[in-house]
Amino acid sequence: MDKHADLHVAPGYQLRDILALNVGDTGMFNFEEGRVSRWTQGGRVALVGDAVRKFNPHAGLGYNCGAGDVVELVNRLHRLLRTTSEELITTQMLQDEFAQYEKTRKRYEKDVHTVSRMSVRNTAWLEWRHRLMAKWIMPFLPVTRWMLDFLLTPVVAREPVIEWLEETELPHGTKRWVHHPIPKVTGA
Repeated sequence: MDKHADLHVAPGYQLRDILALNVGDTGMFNFEEGRVSRWTQGGRVALVGDAVRKFNPHAGLGYNCGAGDVVELVNRLHRLLRTTSEELITTQMLQDEFAQYEKTRKRYEKDVHTVSRMSVRNTAWLEWRHRLMAKWIMPFLPVTRWMLDFLLTPVVAREPVIEWLEETELPHGTKRWVHHPIPKVTGA
């Protein structure tokens, strides 16, 4: 750090000033990863987003997964309300929907977790191969493009959409969306 101590990091501050105020280790963050095992409880509670999982922020997948969780859950509840009178909906029916939501999202989440893990390991260089990839391979080959095209794009394309919104023109991308809004049926 002495080599960079004179570096200006903010108006009136050099790196040495900031380091003098530090009370712990520098340069390392504990980005824990994981998820809770149960997402629902008794037809009364269903967890979504950061309440269920911790992703590293490098790939920006936490918010997207949370939004996908909400959409999946809202679609299921909307379908239930369309097919069953509100007064007849039981706690068990809600728990069944919550369980299906959890099963669907956990299956989807495996690919997202892989992308998140790869992203942080290539950034943090936990092993020599991560450093090799980040310093000598990625800058000279279109690895980032490949990762976007073959890992991230398919993950995003599988995200659910709110089925009952009258959206007719989803944005076009390099990969087609898997899910689409249900077309509104007009009476004749």
